Amino acid sequence: MTLTEMGRESLQEFIEYYVNPVVVYNDTEIVLVNSKAVDFFRLNNVDEICGKPIAVFVDTQALRHGLCYLKPMDRRSILAKVSQNELILNDETLKLLTIKNVNEIDTMRLLESTGDAVVCTDSEGVVKYANDRCLEILEMNIEAMLGSKLQNLMCLEDRVTSEKLELPLHCDYGPTTHNFEVGTILKIKSGVHKFVNINISSVHENEKNVLLYSCFSRYN
Repeated sequence: MTLTEMGRESLQEFIEYYVNPVVVYNDTEIVLVNSKAVDFFRLNNVDEICGKPIAVFVDTQALRHGLCYLKPMDRRSILAKVSQNELILNDETLKLLTIKNVNEIDTMRLLESTGDAVVCTDSEGVVKYANDRCLEILEMNIEAMLGSKLQNLMCLEDRVTSEKLELPLHCDYGPTTHNFEVGTILKIKSGVHKFVNINISSVHENEKNVLLYSCFSRYN
C-alpha cells in the first residue's frame, strides 16, 4: 500500500522540522526526504532521490555499525553517524533514517563501542587506526600496528580452496564496498587461522585522502 496524499503531506511536514537530514524509505525505494537531505546529498531537487533504491545513496551494509558510508552524486563519499527507526503510516511500514555528520572524536568513540573489529588504513594500506577488538583478534598491540602495512599483518584465504584473497587496499576515487563471505579464513602474523566475516568500505575525505574502514567479526 502506498502513502495517501494526506499521509505524505503530513509526514513531509513532520520531517522538515528535523535539524538533520532525514530519508524515509521502504523495502523498494526512497519515499520522502527533507530539504536538508537534498542539500546533504548535493542534489538539485527531491526528484533526484525519491523513487530510487536506498542502496543508491547509502551503504546499507554499514548501517548496523552506527556509521554510514553515504554516496552523494559528486562521488565523494561521506562518513556520518546514523539512527534508524520504523514507523507505520496507512498500514505501510517505513524506515526513517536520520543522518548526522560526525567529527573525529565522535567517530573514534563509535568505533571503540562497536562489537566488531575495525581497522582504518590510508589508500596505500598503512594502518592509521585500530580499535581494541581488532587488536584482540590480530593478537597485536597498537604500537606494532600503527604505521604498518595491513597486508604485512594479515592475509585472507578462501575457506574451501585455501586460495589467497587480495585485500582491496588501492581504491579508485569514489565510494566502494567489498564483502567477503562468512567463514573467510583470516591468517594473522603469528600464523594462527581464524574464521571471519569482513566488510571493507572506502571513505573519501577529499580527492587525495582515501580512508578504508575494514569491519570484521570473528566466528571462532
